[in-house]
Amino acid sequence: MFHKRNRQPIGLGILFNQHGLGLAQAPVVGHTQPIHSSWHWQTFSSHALSACTSEWPEPHCLRWARQRSGFVAQTVGMALPQDKLMRFTFPLSPGMGTRQLQAHLQAQLVPALPWPISEVLWDYQLNASHDTAMIDPAPANRPAWLNAALQAQPSLQAEVLAVPKAWAQACEHWCRQAGLRLVRLEPDWQASMRWQRFVQNSTAAVLQEPPPEAAGKLSDNEWAVLGGLALGVFNP
Repeated sequence: MFHKRNRQPIGLGILFNQHGLGLAQAPVVGHTQPIHSSWHWQTFSSHALSACTSEWPEPHCLRWARQRSGFVAQTVGMALPQDKLMRFTFPLSPGMGTRQLQAHLQAQLVPALPWPISEVLWDYQLNASHDTAMIDPAPANRPAWLNAALQAQPSLQAEVLAVPKAWAQACEHWCRQAGLRLVRLEPDWQASMRWQRFVQNSTAAVLQEPPPEAAGKLSDNEWAVLGGLALGVFNP
């Protein structure tokens, strides 16, 4: 029990293309120490992704990459591919409870989706913005202080992301076959922003760079996505 209590959770990010498979491991350590991400790149040889009939490499490719990396993390975060992801923005009325809000968003989603709602995994994030274009021009008899207050009222919106449930389950099964546990799927831009914030706020003197053999295999933004995926497993 003491061992479990003192053990820190460790997240693993996974990203791949036709060239190979990239891993990033980000241990969550104490507040007095910085978080370092470690990188590993595994080039595909005879088992290239282009030769696979699945959307993912063979599970043994992932197992081999993890063994060669020396990483011990078993909990995984991955990015959602653009062709599987649908993104919507719906306006909201203030004062909705959680259940009412979710029912409202689901009702908005049903006619917008190309699949039945039962075949979809979806999540949302609330955003407040000051949209002055939606406010009527001030009548001549309206007090200036009231106009200013109306201009300051935020408009509430929900950003909704949806992905086919069958694809997410297949991705989870692929990770499980490699001995890993998928706990987070997110858009690449969200993971990249998390990494950029980490780099800006980190007190670490030196951040580990991607391995030299990975040069040109992933873009700078893709490496940022990979690092952000690892950080996001336990720190959304």
